[in-house]
Amino acid sequence: QTCALPIYIAGVTGTNGKTTISYLIWRMLNALQHRCGLVGTVLIDDGREVARAAMTTPPAIELSRTLATMVEGGCTHAAMEVSSHSLDQRRCDAIGFGVGIFTNLTGDHLDYHQTMEAYAAAKARLFEMLPPAGVALINADDPWAPRMVQDCKARIVRCSAVGEADWTVRIEHETLHGMDLSMHGPAGAM
Repeated sequence: QTCALPIYIAGVTGTNGKTTISYLIWRMLNALQHRCGLVGTVLIDDGREVARAAMTTPPAIELSRTLATMVEGGCTHAAMEVSSHSLDQRRCDAIGFGVGIFTNLTGDHLDYHQTMEAYAAAKARLFEMLPPAGVALINADDPWAPRMVQDCKARIVRCSAVGEADWTVRIEHETLHGMDLSMHGPAGAM
């Protein structure tokens, strides 16, 4: 499925794992010859250059400029870390996300949000913004998963490492050099 935008954007939110997942999407899509930009905590790839990032999710005007530069630079996709601060401050409201990904929710950033409920509500905004043609990939193992998709209009795909879900993953073998995983879902086993 595609968005009606010139660039397909995957937003990743959660307390932990945003950088890793965004980076993996960026690397995989570029390896598959789908030019993908990146907006994240560590790096920004705007389609012209890769530079160090100043913050996880830049202010709205800078974010719009970066996405426009990606399009001009030939990017057809973008992987973006979406912080709770940016969602609460409405920095991402004009972005047409095609995919939203939820990793987990732990007690960080309560100095800003005050309560876990307010923190979860900020994160859930990403999934409320997804269009009906979009996809919400949700870590079903996290207790806040139901809150993330409470008002989501997009197709919801639940993923799990310990329970039942649309997609399950199991670690078959792990070393300091990596892991072998098996995945099971509607498309079969991988």
